[in-house]
Amino acid sequence: SSDLSCYGLQCSNQLVGVACFAKGGSTEALKAVHPDASKVILLARGACAPHAPKNSASFLIRWACKQAHTDFGWTHFVGYSDEQAGETGQIYRACNWKCLGKSTQGVKTAFISPTGERISSYNFNRKSEPKFYALGWDGTEKKYAFLRRLGWTEHREAVKTRWLWEESGNRQ
Repeated sequence: SSDLSCYGLQCSNQLVGVACFAKGGSTEALKAVHPDASKVILLARGACAPHAPKNSASFLIRWACKQAHTDFGWTHFVGYSDEQAGETGQIYRACNWKCLGKSTQGVKTAFISPTGERISSYNFNRKSEPKFYALGWDGTEKKYAFLRRLGWTEHREAVKTRWLWEESGNRQ
């Protein structure tokens, strides 16, 4: 199985929507949805152009899940809606996804630079350290303290609502 897959929606030979799936979070988080984490995938990004036909987003998500199930065997699809970004879960509801409620990820903090650059709480790991070194971090100072010293401000990230789709391949 792949760790990343993207699908697009074309209308009149023009790309009007995309749905991208990726392995996200820890294996434990995936196993909370299904005991076999290899069957779980995250709908990491989805977007439709403003001029896309009505209901394109729900059509694309439904079709992409069905196709990803065929292509990779994923059976459990997890998506998030972010109220701070104006996302109410309307599209997930239109696709009959099950609302699992607010995620239990705990309090997350993002930092915003004086010029508007953003570093998410998800970047406070070893894999993202080159980002901090590029800002002048020497590896000894705590990252939060370093960003505060540079004038970055903390912003609490929204607790997102988690949604689930189970794909058996038998549905229309």
